[in-house]
Parts: sequence; C-alpha cells; structure tokens
Amino acid sequence: MIPQFKDEHRFIKWLEDALDGSRVKRGRSYSGTGEKSYPTIRASSEVGNRKSGEIVPDITLSHDICFEISHPHRRKIVTPPTEPAYIECKIGPAYRGEGEIATERSDTGIPEIQRELNGQLKRYQYKSSTAKPTDASKNTVFVTCPYMLDVDFHKNHLLDFSVAQFEQTLRSHNLGWVYRNQHGIVLQLDSNNSYLVPESK
Repeated sequence: MIPQFKDEHRFIKWLEDALDGSRVKRGRSYSGTGEKSYPTIRASSEVGNRKSGEIVPDITLSHDICFEISHPHRRKIVTPPTEPAYIECKIGPAYRGEGEIATERSDTGIPEIQRELNGQLKRYQYKSSTAKPTDASKNTVFVTCPYMLDVDFHKNHLLDFSVAQFEQTLRSHNLGWVYRNQHGIVLQLDSNNSYLVPESK
C-alpha cells in the first residue's frame, strides 16, 4: 500500500525515489567484459524548476535498456524505450486525504490521464505542440497514478472501470503505463515489452 500524498508533486517525488537507481529484469546491457548485467534506470524530476510554457513531463528516465534486434521478427515486436523516456503522473482524490479509498473511477487519477490523451501526453511524445508527428521523433511516454501503483493494479476492481480496456486505450495512443503487480513496479510499453523493477533495489 502506498502512502497518501498532499499533492501531485509529493507523488512525483515518491515515484522518482522508488525508481532512481533501480535495475530492471528485462533487456540487456553489457559490461566491458561482455558479461550480461541487468539494465539500470535513473529517474529525475523537474518539479518546481519548470519555466512557464515549458513542455516537460513529470519524470525523466535515463536507462541502458537495449535488445538484440538483428532478427527481422524481433525488430517487429521489440520496442525498447527511447533514451530518455518519460513518465507523466496524475493523482486522484482518494490519494490526497488520509483514510480515503478509491471506490469508483473518479477517485483514482485515471480520468485525469484520459483527459490528456490527445493534449498534454501527445505533446510529450513529440516534445512540441506544433511539430508534425513522425515515428522517428516520438519519445516513449508512460503514464501512472497512485491507484495504478497501489497493491496489485490488475486485482483492484472498480465497478465502473476496466483495467483491460484502459490498457487497450493507452496502447492505441502509443503510450506506456507504470503499475504494480505482485513482483514489483512494472513499466509496460505493450504486450511484448515490459520492464520489472523489483521491490528491493
């Protein structure tokens, strides 16, 4: 169970601290000796340091995740995250007050994410509100909220919300998502590409 947060900035800082310096259990990076080691991610946020009108997602992820994609079939299904990649965070009412719980979708932060699918999040993917979008210029953008990181996302059932449908919507917008399962925090790009951050660094 994750803590309550006074505001979105506190949640961003909490997630930055949880991810920074973590090793992920997917992908490969190589030492100078050719030995396999788990990739590392570095997380940093610009909370409180943004200039007016600046297009800056909440968290920037630097990483050394890479894949061997020389085989044509792997190139079609494997999509490593861009370097850097980004996380945009939202927060719902249930995570702002002590003792509050999420009983419906409006409590979670999910509606705040959905409202920005074609606005803020699209700008972050292309880092511009005017540039013509191309796949070559697209950045990896993940979304999350405390509800998605509270216990096990796929076991948190609300009557007015479908996790599978939400994930399909994110996929259709070429967005990734950050959630928790029983093994730790997962950075999910699509059905073929996910990166597990174990609970202990």
